[in-house]
Amino acid sequence: ITIMGSSARAWAGITVDGNALAFYRLCAGYSQVELAKAVGMHKHTIYLLERGKRKRTKPSTLRRIAAVCDCKVRDLLKGEYQDRGVEANVT
Repeated sequence: ITIMGSSARAWAGITVDGNALAFYRLCAGYSQVELAKAVGMHKHTIYLLERGKRKRTKPSTLRRIAAVCDCKVRDLLKGEYQDRGVEANVT
């Protein structure tokens, strides 16, 4: 899977792991509101991602979240995508 750019078709199968997002956010010391401000998104979007009510977000947003939370993009992905080299292609 190659996730370069923000092609909806390329990104359609990648799912954000809401539990991992909450874990890394808390480890970084951010509230949902603080993380949302840091990455330039609405706090409700963070809430939805963490609760699994929204499963996907743009690759660029995922990269910003990973940078702010000091983790890798693959750490925020659900299941099988953690081990498939997605990290190298989400640039």
